[in-house]
Amino acid sequence: FRGSSMSQTLSEKRFIQHEFKNAMAGLRRMAKNENTRGMYCLGELLIQDSLFTEKKEDRIEGVRLLAEGLLIGDPLCFVAYMRYDIGLRGVDLTSAKRAKVIAKAQEMMRDEQVESSLRIMAEEHDILAMMELGMAYAFGIMVKADRKQAVLWLERAADAGYWGAMLQVAGILMREQKDDVRKKAFSYVEKAAAMGDGLAEVRLGDCWHYGLGCERSFENARRYYDIACRRGSLLAVFSMARLYDDRVFPQRSEMQAAIWTEKAAQMGNVDAMCAMGDRNFYGIGVMKDLKKAEYWYKQAVKTKNGRGYFAIGRFKIYMSKMSEGIKYMEKAAIAGWPEGYYVLGLMKMQGIGMKQDRRRGRVLLEQAAAAGVSAAREVIRNKGKVNFLQALQSI
Repeated sequence: FRGSSMSQTLSEKRFIQHEFKNAMAGLRRMAKNENTRGMYCLGELLIQDSLFTEKKEDRIEGVRLLAEGLLIGDPLCFVAYMRYDIGLRGVDLTSAKRAKVIAKAQEMMRDEQVESSLRIMAEEHDILAMMELGMAYAFGIMVKADRKQAVLWLERAADAGYWGAMLQVAGILMREQKDDVRKKAFSYVEKAAAMGDGLAEVRLGDCWHYGLGCERSFENARRYYDIACRRGSLLAVFSMARLYDDRVFPQRSEMQAAIWTEKAAQMGNVDAMCAMGDRNFYGIGVMKDLKKAEYWYKQAVKTKNGRGYFAIGRFKIYMSKMSEGIKYMEKAAIAGWPEGYYVLGLMKMQGIGMKQDRRRGRVLLEQAAAAGVSAAREVIRNKGKVNFLQALQSI
């Protein structure tokens, strides 16, 4: 595999240690020369930065670099690309490249040598390979999904000082309800934040906000959100809005929550756009204004995000514009927002805005339930007997 040598360049070491400014020029030279380790590091850097700033162009460039490395046959780029493009849809690629990448990815998935090569590199203490072998186990890429193996390899990479592995293993560990496990996850997030990772700073703020692996501290939550806000993080701005909206926050303020939400929306955060639509629709922290509500829902739709389609679809249904609402709910479901299937299933079962068909409605509800919409399971058990508007408001 070209470029997959385990010898670390200075730029790669700087990337692992989160010294992005010092690493960038060298990584770009490596990527330009088709060094796949350079492509991998630069792609990861850009994509992770886009999660912090929500700059779509950074994500597109990062995914493109991983796709280029995948086409060369690099196992690191392959696993990384597969976990960012779940379902192999290739939405961030040109149509010409999409088919090539999908075909190559399917070929590599069947090739046992790819997994073997990645494992050998990981066993020989290649930090990046440890990370991606762990992620392969986390996502079930080439291997059967195995949480223990994922944690094992991610912890090895994290303990070797890789900030990305720290965040990934913390995410897995934090899902457990055991205090000692969550404390360990918190320590990884804290270490990544200390290295200067912006996303880790937001996550650390979340830990303090909700008491995940630490004693709850609103003061510390606000401090870390503020640090990330000053770095230009959209996530942090919206997190600050959620903090002011928290009922147990001593300085809780609907007005402050609305101010921070609108700021995040103006910066391009789709969740904040939808939240501003809801605030204007219900008059929460702002004067009730249906025109402003629709404006923010339409802004969310422009992002082509399933959340935005769902929000405006619900708005249209509330306004009794059923055909438009159904159209947007269908788009939401197609865009990967399963709540769209849930609403369509309810409408089909009850004959709201469309011809009643309980069998088809149940199929849609089952699709939503399979995608994790717990409310859909309850409706199936009750055979569709639920107040539609209440169900719509609660989802």
